[in-house]
Amino acid sequence: MATGKSIPFSAFWLRSSVVSVLISLISDTWVIDPL
Repeated sequence: MATGKSIPFSAFWLRSSVVSVLISLISDTWVIDPL
């Protein structure tokens, strides 16, 4: 049971980390070269 809960939690944490990085990169791109 612990493993079943641990994997989705890790996946969610990893996904939210990636989203954070993507937003940061997009913001930097807009600052350097606005649309």
